Amino acid sequence: MAQLKNERIKHLHKVPTFKVMDVSELTTKKVQSLINTHGDFLARYELLFDYYIGKHVIQNRDVDPNKPNNKLVNNFAEYITNVKNGYFMGKPVTYQMKDTAIMDDILNILVSNNEEDNNSELSKLASIYGHAFEYHWVDKDGNPRFKYVPPTEMFMVYGVDVEETPIGAIRYYITGTCEEKTTYAELYTSEKTVYFKGEGKEDLIKTKEIPHIYKDIPVVEFKNNDERLGDFENVITLIDAYEVVLSDSVNEVQYFNDAYLVIRNLLMTDESDIHDMKNNRIITLDENGEAEWLVKEINDGHIQNVLNRIQKDIHRFSETPSLTDEEFSGNLSGVAIKFKLWGLEQDSVNKERKFKKGLQKRFELLSNTNAVKTGKSFDWKDVKIKFTRNIPTNVLEQSQIVANVNGVVTKRTLLSILPFVENVNDELEELEKEEQGQIEKFGFVPEVTVNNTGTPNDGISEAQKDENGVKV
Repeated sequence: MAQLKNERIKHLHKVPTFKVMDVSELTTKKVQSLINTHGDFLARYELLFDYYIGKHVIQNRDVDPNKPNNKLVNNFAEYITNVKNGYFMGKPVTYQMKDTAIMDDILNILVSNNEEDNNSELSKLASIYGHAFEYHWVDKDGNPRFKYVPPTEMFMVYGVDVEETPIGAIRYYITGTCEEKTTYAELYTSEKTVYFKGEGKEDLIKTKEIPHIYKDIPVVEFKNNDERLGDFENVITLIDAYEVVLSDSVNEVQYFNDAYLVIRNLLMTDESDIHDMKNNRIITLDENGEAEWLVKEINDGHIQNVLNRIQKDIHRFSETPSLTDEEFSGNLSGVAIKFKLWGLEQDSVNKERKFKKGLQKRFELLSNTNAVKTGKSFDWKDVKIKFTRNIPTNVLEQSQIVANVNGVVTKRTLLSILPFVENVNDELEELEKEEQGQIEKFGFVPEVTVNNTGTPNDGISEAQKDENGVKV
């Protein structure tokens, strides 16, 4: 078995953090130094992204050219990120606000910025790298814009206080190669954007600075967790081990196919005799001669046990269920499904807390922009943010819950329970129109109840129908 050593795993868990006393420290020289330091951590980001797209260390394994060398990639990294991101952000985040006029304006801004896709990409980047960023700016028409940025080209600078107050953010990128490369950098503070440029190996020089309207740093960090670790970062060594065992087991099968033929007591055998045997498929043995295949016995049971153990550990330590497992077969109730997804749900709860902080900061920046553009601001704390897990739901079960608590809670709460109601405000408006139409037609609003089978009753007696001219 060829040795496989992943030299790059030494970069895992090394997450860059940058702190200064105050914004006055962010001089041109300091920005250059911070960018150089950030560049030292890019190896970790590159490793994580490579594993997500399927470029694993097994593909670099070299063995004797005369021996089989299968390099089988099992992309658990992509699976973990896709399952977690799909469960957490597969259904769009919804927003509510008492002031519906302002909420409509906010929703228009979100739609124009492809907010649903932006959220999904932020969640995916945070799952891969451990964190991601969102940059805000105003376009030439004065409209607020925002877009996700990977941590490979942006980082936040925090203060040294306990709250780690953001002091600034830096985005940089490089064009060209070697001596002809050009480095561009942008420093965002609460008052302005400062632009830098560096040619070749030359240090950065400040080219210009432009004030902005945000009254805050126009960058938001979305963290996967406080440690800024990716979802599959802790199981990369297990993924390597799984791929080695699986590749070597296929190599063993290939060895088996290349078995040797052992012939005993066949005298006077030369290459021409062996050639004739292959062509004619006939072996003529001397007295007491024997012919048998020399093969290596494969303990496939042991190999399968090792693979099963590693695979279970990958799912266990990444808190990602194996959705192809037999445990997920059958018509499970909502409680049963949630129990099987308990680990994934706990991780998603933590993700939600971190992501919600980022969204609240987004609305705070949008409020500042709106105040400058229209003279009207809104309190970002008034925007209610709701996350919905992307999980199969038992609609009948949910409707029975609604029937049991009907009259105990408000219509708004009842509608929020139903998974197929995407916008509670719109649904309430439609209900109000429907009730008004019933009043105009019947003179009253029929009481709709739900029996224990989930079948609605219109609540109108036969006498009432006859009295009001309703055809039976």
